[in-house]
Amino acid sequence: MQIGHKAGDKFYVYFDSKKLPVVESQTVELTGHEIYVAVLGCSQFSYIEAIIQKKPIGSKLMRVPCVFFGGLPRAILPDCLKSAVKSSNKYKPQINATYQDFAGILVR
Repeated sequence: MQIGHKAGDKFYVYFDSKKLPVVESQTVELTGHEIYVAVLGCSQFSYIEAIIQKKPIGSKLMRVPCVFFGGLPRAILPDCLKSAVKSSNKYKPQINATYQDFAGILVR
């Protein structure tokens, strides 16, 4: 199926569930980093970062790709972003406060 995209209209956010093994240089400890990917729909221009996701997602992970891409899209579409939702409910889910604050900034 082909999907038409407008330039700069949206970017898609994805966390890979597989952990990337990384050796910390100071502690020589093997840690698992998740791969965070943000992709612009039209150009496929991508921002990719390996992170340790200890806390629920913060607005930093949404702001950094906006700076990298050079602007805000009309929409940011996460793919099953569990850390953005505190508790799921079909009619009224509770969204992570920092994620919701960032969404509020976008609609102002």
